[in-house]
Amino acid sequence: MKFLVALVFAVAVSSAQAQNTKQQEKLKQHHVECAKQVPVDKELVEKAGKGDFVDNATLKEYFTCIAKRSGFLNEAGEIQKEVLLKETAAAAGDEIAKKLVDACAVPAGPDTTFNVAKCYWEKSAPNPVRLI
Repeated sequence: MKFLVALVFAVAVSSAQAQNTKQQEKLKQHHVECAKQVPVDKELVEKAGKGDFVDNATLKEYFTCIAKRSGFLNEAGEIQKEVLLKETAAAAGDEIAKKLVDACAVPAGPDTTFNVAKCYWEKSAPNPVRLI
């Protein structure tokens, strides 16, 4: 019986890791495509990836591009909470996902994605959840 439980756990962990790998690959593709569309300073993107969110219009536009490609925002710029919740849960688990979406998925016009990304970082420290 212990072996069966261990096997089920191993399969679940492996499945979660595969999902995270898929998410990471899609995110890389989104970054490449959005970098072609939005002339963002790579240094600003790298800083944001380390939690230093510089208030910059081009960086916000770049984040919005990625969010739209990921399905987190629709073309009208509206947050798609169900998509955000699903993707966050795949990366961090259901409980953390619900906490983050409830706290961070707040419409803010052109600053929405930037604010959500920054909020995710702050609310999930010391192990930040990054979807952008």
